[in-house]
Amino acid sequence: MDCFQQATSLSLFGAEQLIKEAQGVTLCESNSDRESNFSNGTLVLTSHRLFWRDMASLVLLSVDLKLIKSVTEDRNRSAEGFPRLCITFFQVCLSFRWPLAAM
Repeated sequence: MDCFQQATSLSLFGAEQLIKEAQGVTLCESNSDRESNFSNGTLVLTSHRLFWRDMASLVLLSVDLKLIKSVTEDRNRSAEGFPRLCITFFQVCLSFRWPLAAM
């Protein structure tokens, strides 16, 4: 999940529009067998970005949609009935590492 950047707010850019918001979402990287630290959060999809927010730790992350090749739901590995979305990126992203150093 190295493509995600730490975000400071859910403020939308000029023409950016909110498309969908879902709670209890777990994210995983399609080409990785590692367990995700991105579990049971709030997913916010806009016309330009995908946000993931962990309300417990107040972490807010975002990724530009242009970096995402596909998103699929992994129904076999969903935790507690919540959606588990697996993201495939167009490229290897090295700009973000989990956990955040400040935490």
